[in-house]
Amino acid sequence: MFEAAILVCLASLPDFCVELVDDRGPYPTNQQCVERVAEMIQDTKRFGPEYFTGTYRYSCEKIDMIGT
Repeated sequence: MFEAAILVCLASLPDFCVELVDDRGPYPTNQQCVERVAEMIQDTKRFGPEYFTGTYRYSCEKIDMIGT
């Protein structure tokens, strides 16, 4: 299973970044996780392009589901 997260930074303050962790997952495949990351990036754009940079960092981290 994979958990999606993105790191977005203010365009006006590039050192101020926020990690956004997906609350829909985890996802069975890395590809599904990457697709969710793309959705999350699109969602951040509704706040306006002046707030976020044109680049994002993301991760699809493999997580252990034992015990759930």
